Amino acid sequence: MSDPASARTPLIRRYLFGPVAAARPVLFLRLFLTLLGVDILYHFVQRGGRFLPGEFNVAHFDWIDAVQPMPTAELYTAMMIIAAGLAITMGLAGSNRLGIGALFVLFTYGWAMSLYDRYQHHYMLSLVILFVLFFPTRRSRGRVAAWAYVLLTIQIALVYICAGIAKIEPLWLDGYTIRKVSHGLRPMFGDNLSNWMIPAVGTIVVEVVLAVLYLIAVAQDRSSSRFYRFAGFAGLALAYALHWGIEAAKLPIGWFTYYMITAAFIFMLPKNSVEDARDIIRWALSSVIRLLTAGRGSWSAATCVVSSLVLWIAYIGVGVFLDLPGAVIGTAIVGTALAVWVISEVRSGKLQAATARLLACMVAIAALWIVVVGTGRRGYYYTSAAAELFLRERQSEAEPYFDKAVAYTVLTEDKAKLYTQLGEISQARQQRSPAIDWFRKSLEVVPDQPVAMRQLALLLLQPQIPFRSEIDEATQLAERAVEITNRLEPWSLYALAMGYAKSGRISAARDIAAEAVEVSRREGNTRISDNLEKWLASSGRGFEPLPLQTPTMEWARRFIRVVFQDCP
Repeated sequence: MSDPASARTPLIRRYLFGPVAAARPVLFLRLFLTLLGVDILYHFVQRGGRFLPGEFNVAHFDWIDAVQPMPTAELYTAMMIIAAGLAITMGLAGSNRLGIGALFVLFTYGWAMSLYDRYQHHYMLSLVILFVLFFPTRRSRGRVAAWAYVLLTIQIALVYICAGIAKIEPLWLDGYTIRKVSHGLRPMFGDNLSNWMIPAVGTIVVEVVLAVLYLIAVAQDRSSSRFYRFAGFAGLALAYALHWGIEAAKLPIGWFTYYMITAAFIFMLPKNSVEDARDIIRWALSSVIRLLTAGRGSWSAATCVVSSLVLWIAYIGVGVFLDLPGAVIGTAIVGTALAVWVISEVRSGKLQAATARLLACMVAIAALWIVVVGTGRRGYYYTSAAAELFLRERQSEAEPYFDKAVAYTVLTEDKAKLYTQLGEISQARQQRSPAIDWFRKSLEVVPDQPVAMRQLALLLLQPQIPFRSEIDEATQLAERAVEITNRLEPWSLYALAMGYAKSGRISAARDIAAEAVEVSRREGNTRISDNLEKWLASSGRGFEPLPLQTPTMEWARRFIRVVFQDCP
C-alpha cells in the first residue's frame, strides 16, 4: 500500500530526493577521483607543451580572456600536477568538500583557459566533479537522499541521448563514418559499406536505450520489483557492450570508456552487489594499512608528522627530475597541501585517517613518476611544443624540443611516430636523404605504419627517373599502405597510382588514380583530385608528381589531432 504523504509529494521531488543506497555515491566518488587523477597525469599533463611557444591564446569563454594573463606552460603543468595529486589522495584516503572544490576549480580552469583543449568529454568531467562535490557524506550502510547523485544520473542519460541523436545523419547511417574511424573493427565488417550499417544503427539504438535505463536505475533502491533489477542488468550489459566495442574499434576518445564502465557498474548493479564491492575495497585498503603499520592500523603522531615532511621532499624531488616547466612548483604546492592535511588530521587525533592519507600520498607520488616518466608522456609534452612552433612558422626554435622528445620517448610505437614526424619535417625542408633515413628507421621500429610507408614511397618516386629498385620498393610500400588504410586514405592511393605509372602499368595506375580522385573529393583534398584529374585527362603516359607531399605544418596538425583530438 502506498504512503499517502508520498503520493502527495510532487513527482520531480520524489525522483530527485528519493533514497538511494549509500554505497553508490561513496563508491563512485572513490573510484572516479582515483581514475581522474591517473587520467590527468596520462592525458592532461602532456598538453602543457602546447603553451611553451606563448604569444597567443583564446579561452573557452570571453570573460576568462578578459581577466586571465597569458597562460603559460608552467602554470598549466603545475595546476595539472596539483589536481592529479589531490584526486588520487582523495580517491584512496577520503575527501572533503574543500578538496573537491579545489579540484573542480583547477581541473575546469585547466581546460577552460585555452581552446588548445577542445575535447568535449572534459566538459562532462567538470560536471561530474561538480556533482560529486554535493554527494552525501554519510558512510554507513542503508539508504540516503542524494539529489546530486540523481542529477549525475540524469546528466549521464543526457550524454547518451545527445550522442544518439547527433548520429542521425546520412554519413553515419550509411556506415561511412563508422567505417572510417573504426580501424579495429575492419577485419570483422570488411570493406562493404552495407555491413557497417548494422553497427552504425545499432550504436544509436543502444545509446538511446541506455539513456532510458539510467533514468530507471535511479529508482531501483526504492522498490523490490524485479523490473528494476532486470533493467539494471540490461543497462550494465549494454554499457559494457557499447564501450568495450568502442575500445575494440580503437576510437580516439581518451579514457571516456573507463569512466562510463565505472558509472555503469555502480549505477546499474543491485544494491547488495555495490555494497559488497565497497566493502571489498575497504577491506583491501585497510589490510594494506595494517600490513604497513605492523598490525596497529596507524602510525604514531610523530611518525605521521615526520613522514609528511619526508613525502613533501620526495614530491619536490620527483618534480625536479620530471624536467617539465612548472613541475617543481606543482609538486611543492600539492606536497605542502597534503602535508598540512596530514598534520591537521594528526592534531585532531585522527591517526588512522592521517596514516591512510600518507599512504595515498605515496601512491600519488609513485603514479606521477610511473605515468609521466614511465609511459613517455614527457616525450609527447615536448613534441607538442615543437608542433605548436611549426604551426606558428617558428621551425628553427623547435630543435631543442625535438631533442628532448627523442630522449624522453619510451614506448616503441611512440618512437616510431616520432621518427615519422622527423621524417616529414626533413621532407618538408626538401631534405630527401635525411627524410628517407627517418622513415626507414620508423618502419624498422614498427613495420606497418601507413603514413611512414606512403611518405617513403612518395620520396622514392620523387626523382623524374627513379631507379627501378626504388620504384619496386615504393610500389610495395604503397600497396601495403592502401591495404592497411582500407583504401580510404587519398595520399596512399596517390602514391600507389604514381608507383604503377612509374613502372609502366598505366592501366592499373589510371584505375587507382580514379579511385584516389573519388576518395580525395570526399575528403575535400582538391590538391590530389585536381592533379590526378589532369593526369587522367591527358593522353600521355607521363606522371607529373606533386611537389613533396607533406607541407611543413601537416605533421604538426596530425600530431595534435591524434594526441589531443583537436587541431587548430
